[in-house]
Amino acid sequence: MFFPLPVQISETRLQRTQLPIANGVIIALNVVVFLLFDPLSWGVHRAASPISILGHGFAHAGFWHLVFNMWVLWVFGNPVNRRLGNGYYLLAYLGAILTLGLFAYLFLAVPLVGASGAIYAVIGIAALLLPAARMTVIYAAVFPFTILLGMISRPKYGIFWFVRGGEFQVPVVWCLLFVPIMETVGMFCWWLNSGRWHWGHFGHLLGFVFGLGVVLLFPRSLTVRRSSTTWST
Repeated sequence: MFFPLPVQISETRLQRTQLPIANGVIIALNVVVFLLFDPLSWGVHRAASPISILGHGFAHAGFWHLVFNMWVLWVFGNPVNRRLGNGYYLLAYLGAILTLGLFAYLFLAVPLVGASGAIYAVIGIAALLLPAARMTVIYAAVFPFTILLGMISRPKYGIFWFVRGGEFQVPVVWCLLFVPIMETVGMFCWWLNSGRWHWGHFGHLLGFVFGLGVVLLFPRSLTVRRSSTTWST
């Protein structure tokens, strides 16, 4: 298995002065919903209440589901929020939730909960609008993925052929390659093990595609690269 976790995305000094208010409000709402409501009652599926089309995107199945999602949203959402501004960021984020929610409401028989689909939309936006920004990723890997890592960088100790961890930096644009591969592999591995499709992985892919597509709808002033290109890590 291979477990990557993004921990930081570089931003221009100018961008750092702009507060990502919308992203902070979204994270706070997710925490409040988790603390005050039953997440399963917010799941969206064919027999669910129409309100779940929006509500499912603020509900999480467990503590670690919430923590991991909010961490990734913090890492990717803050720079994207600064780039788009609060209004366009909210439109994109809520649009992703509604699109995924409507799909699940029309086609899924089992409940779907979580902000993951909208977060993957944010990742897609980041890949197109902040392609050169450096993303720091920490990782843990176990055999056989360690063999692939060893072919790229020979491990210092023999045990690292079986268990390995570390960090690396890549441009955010690499998400255009990594995300589809990881989610597609995850979806098919789940199918091979259980005989059923994992709709969470499909939701991630759908959210990612939504994020790529919504960039085409933004004003040119948002999608054209700004003059400041000084990146810091």
